[in-house]
Amino acid sequence: MKLNLITVSLATLVAAGAFPAHAGPQAHVVCGYHHTLGDDAIMMFGKANQAMWHDFFGNTHTDAISTYQTLRAQPDTTCDNKADSSAYWAPSMKLPDGEIVNPAYQKTYYQSTNVAQYPLHPFPAGLELLAGDHHGT
Repeated sequence: MKLNLITVSLATLVAAGAFPAHAGPQAHVVCGYHHTLGDDAIMMFGKANQAMWHDFFGNTHTDAISTYQTLRAQPDTTCDNKADSSAYWAPSMKLPDGEIVNPAYQKTYYQSTNVAQYPLHPFPAGLELLAGDHHGT
């Protein structure tokens, strides 16, 4: 069975210092599963339950109308780095019988190369990222 994985991030407090200034060229955050909704605050903003099903990690208040401001106002998180109140989501996995499989957690990597020539900088406030490979397995 071919599985597609797209990870989405609405970066919030990460920009303000979740990673120390002396960090190496890679950092990661592990966030526990929190909820599943048919929402996507980047691709279908404001359209509750009109996107495909997604599993949500990190900020516990993420839904179709989440913004940088709303996530900062309610920074509750399932992430191991409590300074990271970002919202992370990925498409839900369904079994052939239609049952949705709830994941335990997700791990997001932030990685850079050649940091001597291209020094690391904090993410800009409100950064939204889409990542994935719809041809992946």
